[in-house]
Amino acid sequence: MSDALAAALRAFGFDVETAQGAGMRGRADPDHLRLAADTQRVLYSYNRRDFLRIHAQWLGAGIHHAGIVLLGERATGIGEQRRRIVELLDARGVSGMRDYLQVV
Repeated sequence: MSDALAAALRAFGFDVETAQGAGMRGRADPDHLRLAADTQRVLYSYNRRDFLRIHAQWLGAGIHHAGIVLLGERATGIGEQRRRIVELLDARGVSGMRDYLQVV
């Protein structure tokens, strides 16, 4: 997640942590999802392929997470990403994201 997107989401009142801010740069994808689950944060990523697979593995194993949001189009600008994320979270609520995966 870019610093600009994190700042835009924080301006809307969302509690946002980036991989860099959490000291997680370079860590494996399941580690990122585990940290997000442990801290009750929805994970946001461009990495659709891997997180679609990890999501299915976790649900199959009965492991829960706080939600995953995946960007559908990498070329989408910061403003559009923010709008899509805010719309999704406004519609579902953070608690409605448990074990939910959405491509925006």
